[in-house]
Amino acid sequence: MPSRSIDSETIPVRTAFDPETERLTLVADVFPATVDDVRVAVGSRRLRVTVSRDGRSLDGYVEPPSDRVFTDDRRAFCNNGVLTVDLGTRRSRVRHPSSAASRP
Repeated sequence: MPSRSIDSETIPVRTAFDPETERLTLVADVFPATVDDVRVAVGSRRLRVTVSRDGRSLDGYVEPPSDRVFTDDRRAFCNNGVLTVDLGTRRSRVRHPSSAASRP
């Protein structure tokens, strides 16, 4: 299950991970914010959402399930106060210290 730290009382959020398609979807109610008030930043291990509302900034993040990372396959859109972010995932490649030491 994805980890998240978005305050659901401030920004109602739903996340869902579909293991068959390897996709994580976040849906957030950001109303009355507009698309100009919403910022989405994605790295391989964290999705960060910032919403400017009522003169303050609300930040939150979502991480992929523990054995996964986000891919470059990502889409985000905001329509009528609803933010939807759809992210591809893949299994994380864990590097072992012994294999890194043997590389030239």
